[in-house]
Amino acid sequence: KNVERTRYAGLAARAQPGLEGPARVLFLAARVLLPLPAAQPAAALVICGAGLVIIVRAVRWRLWWCTARPDLIGLGIGYLWLGTGLILMGAALVLDDWRLTDALHGVTVGALGTLTISVMARNRSLWAKHDPGEAKGIPVAVGLIAVAALARMAAGWWPGSIWTAYWVAAGAWAGAYLLLIRLLVATTRKRRAA
Repeated sequence: KNVERTRYAGLAARAQPGLEGPARVLFLAARVLLPLPAAQPAAALVICGAGLVIIVRAVRWRLWWCTARPDLIGLGIGYLWLGTGLILMGAALVLDDWRLTDALHGVTVGALGTLTISVMARNRSLWAKHDPGEAKGIPVAVGLIAVAALARMAAGWWPGSIWTAYWVAAGAWAGAYLLLIRLLVATTRKRRAA
């Protein structure tokens, strides 16, 4: 525990209000600018800025020090997906060769999928009074979500049929959530047996 405290000593406020406040302002500005066709370049810049702030915030958590905690690393990866997805969405607003819907899957599939699995697995492990770091399926599930997000985002450029990309994304997504279901069932059984 002393090692953990020492490692986080450089980050005084893990909530990081100095980054969260600007991110909220950028999200509000994007909400105002997005509906205005003439303001698309400004909206793109604001959305990219929000994505960058989220990435900086996630990097400042220094989760690479928590290699024994896949549950925390999964949360960090989810936030990195969110920042990356926002940057890609901003770029898609001003670039003609990428559709906004493809970039949006970085947020919907990558970020929300990763965060959902990580939070549910962590909370269920804590509910069952088990160490969340021992949930071995979480890293695999997070990896499958990444495959699903990348396949869905690249569907427009997928070699061959676009449907192949959709099936790869759907299969990876289903595999990730099957691992989560397995964890939920296993922890429920362990709690009942205790």
